[in-house]
Amino acid sequence: DMLERKHIYHNSDLIHLKLLKNEIIEVGKLISARLNESKGSVTIVIPLQGFRAGAIKGEPLYDPEIDKALIQTILTKTKNDIRIIEVDANINDDKFVRVVFDEMEKLLT
Repeated sequence: DMLERKHIYHNSDLIHLKLLKNEIIEVGKLISARLNESKGSVTIVIPLQGFRAGAIKGEPLYDPEIDKALIQTILTKTKNDIRIIEVDANINDDKFVRVVFDEMEKLLT
């Protein structure tokens, strides 16, 4: 079913595939489980407009339903004491990068 999925040919050796909804939910559960094991301060920053460049509206990997499934799983499965920031940007946007930088700086000082 690989070629039935949304995908981008990166080069002759590498294809970027969009996970299916059931797969992304399992990834979200795994992310949350690992976050929930943390002992110190944790902040997770979530880009609401895609987790990669090819996932921007109009691009081949754009699928907001799949992205929302991941985000919703993380939001519902992660402990309440873990800070979650949602940013209305793509992971590669300057706006998102700035928030990540600012939050990392807070955690390190």
